[in-house]
Amino acid sequence: MIFARRHLKLLSLVTDKTDNAIIIIDNKWQATYVNQGFSTLFGFTQDDILGASPISIIAPHLIPSHIDFIRTWTSQLSLDSF
Repeated sequence: MIFARRHLKLLSLVTDKTDNAIIIIDNKWQATYVNQGFSTLFGFTQDDILGASPISIIAPHLIPSHIDFIRTWTSQLSLDSF
């Protein structure tokens, strides 16, 4: 349990300090977390994106059939495929 807490703390530190954009979404495709790298790269604050669909923010002109394809495709992925 101590290892798991330490591991989570290290992961949190990395996501908060990296310049790379990181966004976490829930199973309803709503953003639950964005780091400062995301805000810097895309120009949106956490208040702008939290609860919103990342696709609607990052690619607002994407047509609905493409969005449906992306959601279907990613829902079929598993962490084992990476």
